[in-house]
Amino acid sequence: MKKLMTLICALFCMAQVYAANPVKQWGQLQVKGAQLCDQSGNPVVLRGVSLGWHNIWPRFYNKNAVKWLVQDWHANIIRAAMGIQIDDNYLENPDFALKCIIQVVDAAIKNDTYVIIDWHAHKMHTAEAKAFFGKMAQKYGKYPHVLYELYNEPVEDKWEALKVYAKTIITEIRKYDPDNIILMGCPHWDQDIDIVAKSPIEGVENVMYTLHFYAATHKDYLRDKLEAAVQSGSLDLGVRRSGMTENPVSSAYALDRAGDIYYVNRTSTGMELVCVDSTGKRLFEKKLDPAVFGGDFTVSGIYVEHDKGIYLTVYEYDPETLFISRVSIQNFYEDGTYAGEVFSQKVSCLMNARTMLVSSFSEARL
Repeated sequence: MKKLMTLICALFCMAQVYAANPVKQWGQLQVKGAQLCDQSGNPVVLRGVSLGWHNIWPRFYNKNAVKWLVQDWHANIIRAAMGIQIDDNYLENPDFALKCIIQVVDAAIKNDTYVIIDWHAHKMHTAEAKAFFGKMAQKYGKYPHVLYELYNEPVEDKWEALKVYAKTIITEIRKYDPDNIILMGCPHWDQDIDIVAKSPIEGVENVMYTLHFYAATHKDYLRDKLEAAVQSGSLDLGVRRSGMTENPVSSAYALDRAGDIYYVNRTSTGMELVCVDSTGKRLFEKKLDPAVFGGDFTVSGIYVEHDKGIYLTVYEYDPETLFISRVSIQNFYEDGTYAGEVFSQKVSCLMNARTMLVSSFSEARL
C-alpha cells in the first residue's frame, strides 16, 4: 500500500556554486547599492530552503534537519519561518515557537551557514514583532550568520503603514545588532516592488526588500516590476522566495510511467484536468465540476499511480476572504473520469498557507 506524500518547500534563488563554509568564506554580509555583498564587498548570491510554518511543520525544526540540508543539499541559507497565524502560532504559544526557532538558528550557526529569522505573517502585529526581534537581536546580534525578515507577505497593508512598521522594528533591532541584514516584505503578497521603489525606507542601512516570484504564474509583468525597481537605483532588492512552479494558489503537474503529463489548467470558464503525451498531443481534457468539490476550489497537487488512477489535492475556499474551509484528495480514472473522494478534512487557514497545512495530514493511504 503506497502512501501519497505531499512535500512542499519554498525555494530560494540558485547560485552557480556553493561555499562549503559560507559564513567562514563570506563573513559579515553587507549591502552595496542594490547588491548583497560579502565582508570584502564582493557580490554574493545565497541559495537554500525555507522550513515552512513552525506551527505546521515543527518536526523539521531541529539540528538534524539543518545539518542534513547543509551537508546534503549544500544550502548556504536556511529560513526559519515562525508562524504568526494558524493554530498554535507564536501569539498563542510563544514558548513553543521560540524553542523551534532557537533550535534552527543555533544549528545554523554550528553548521556555519546563514539563517533567516522570519516573522511569517499576513497581518501586522507591530508591538509583538518589535518585542520578538528585540529579543532575537540581543541573543544573536553578535553572529554574522543571522538575517531578520520583518514581515513575510503583507496582504492588505498599505506601503506607508508598512514603512512605519519597518522603521519601528529596524530601530529596535539596531539597538543590539548594528549591521546584520534586515529583509522587509512588499505590499500585496510581496508583489508591489514598484510601489516600494518610489518611496523606500529612509535613514537605514543593510536593509533589503523581498519579492516572491513563481515562474509559471507571474511571468513578464512581475519581471518588469523587478527590472524597473532595480534600474531605479533606489532599492536594495533580494528575491527571497522563488520557484519554477506556479504560485501555490494555482495548478500542479505530474508525470506517469509512459511519459504522459497530467496537469490542471485554469481557463476563463473554469478548471480542467488535462493529459498530454510526450509529443504534446492532448489525450484528454475534462472540466472539473465545482459542484463536485463544493463550490469555489483550487488544485495544488497531482499524484498518478499505475492502475489506480489520478489523485488531486483540492482546496475549497472563500474567494473574498481567501480562507480555505476544506482539503480533500479526489480520485479520477486514467481517462480523466471522476471516481470519487478518498480523503477529506475541514480546515481554517489563509490560502497562501494551505500547501503547508496539508503536510500535517497528507499520509492518506491509497
